[in-house]
Amino acid sequence: MCERYVALLDSLNFFAWCSVVFFCTSLPASSVSLTEGNKNKHRLRYS
Repeated sequence: MCERYVALLDSLNFFAWCSVVFFCTSLPASSVSLTEGNKNKHRLRYS
């Protein structure tokens, strides 16, 4: 019984790490574009 839970946790950890890696690789690009857009908004507002 315990071994089954350990295997389940291992697979869950694998999926969790995959999703974490996916988010870490996809989020910086979108956040960079968002910050660039915000900078442009502030630049337009203050100019």
